[in-house]
Amino acid sequence: MVKETYLHEKHVELGAKMVDFAGWHMPVQYTSIIEEHKTVRENVGLFDVSHMGEVFVSGNDATVFLNKIVPQNIDKLTYEKAVYCQLTNNTGGLVDDLIIYKLGIESYLVICNASRIDEDLNWIVRNKRGMDVEIDNQSHNYSLLAIQGPKAIDLMKKMGYEIEDQKSFTIKYTTVAGIKLLASRTGYTGEDGFELLVENGYSEFLWDTILEEGQEFGIKPIGLGARDTLRLEAALHLYGNDLDETTTPIEAGLSWSVPKDKKQD
Repeated sequence: MVKETYLHEKHVELGAKMVDFAGWHMPVQYTSIIEEHKTVRENVGLFDVSHMGEVFVSGNDATVFLNKIVPQNIDKLTYEKAVYCQLTNNTGGLVDDLIIYKLGIESYLVICNASRIDEDLNWIVRNKRGMDVEIDNQSHNYSLLAIQGPKAIDLMKKMGYEIEDQKSFTIKYTTVAGIKLLASRTGYTGEDGFELLVENGYSEFLWDTILEEGQEFGIKPIGLGARDTLRLEAALHLYGNDLDETTTPIEAGLSWSVPKDKKQD
């Protein structure tokens, strides 16, 4: 059965061309891929990336546990910071590539690829034995909206975003358009931007508000087609294409994300 995000009907109403992607019915384009690509490079675009997985990891051993399963040194991850890393198997191959956000003391958010949620959870749970760790998969309860482009910060400010000093690869609990959510300054386009993690019940209102408030900045909804061309132009890896369970981070050209001074196993 093909899954649908909470915003599925919004895409249909906008006339999006829908395709099956990683088990989800997703918009590949609304107008043309070239036009949508240029919109993100020159103005600002809105993506529905709610098919991505959101897993919360907490407990007394959360940091030790994450250090065990990823090459990155999670000990060095400070409050509200994020780090790109990989989930590796016993031979160093990639179960998935991830972004891990530190939300508090022994509290983390792990964002994983839509096609790998089940595999990730299976590997994570298998490796938590004997540790005081809670694995909470909330992928079905949250929507993820990405605002990307050089005018993203202007749009966020217009919608009441008050944290002006937020740096790249950080996350904040905040309020946007009157909705409490998690806002990270991350993306998958090579442009400045934000990813907004919001409870499903507020996602349609937030989607509509972003498109309305973004009109003066030339905003357009963007599909998976331009998302792919944008990440290719920015030389960002895609799991299943550039990465798989037989590829190590070093072979994939990701040695910059594998610290040489990490002492933990």
